[in-house]
Amino acid sequence: MTGHKPTEPRKRYDLNVSIIIPVFDKLELTRQCLAALWKHTPGDRYEIIVVDNGSTDGTAEYLRELETEGLVRALIQ
Repeated sequence: MTGHKPTEPRKRYDLNVSIIIPVFDKLELTRQCLAALWKHTPGDRYEIIVVDNGSTDGTAEYLRELETEGLVRALIQ
């Protein structure tokens, strides 16, 4: 992945905005969307919440990995 990534998870009171992305079975599109956000969203006063609605193509596993790294909050249905 390229672009800006937060170096550490943000505390909720440090945030100005939450970016919420619903996804379903679009792993490559999800990767591209997140890469674009990290590249083009300056600063670190935001959080990215990705809501997976039952994907079966590896998207949920990818999001869990990113959540473990502190890059997104993943809500897996």
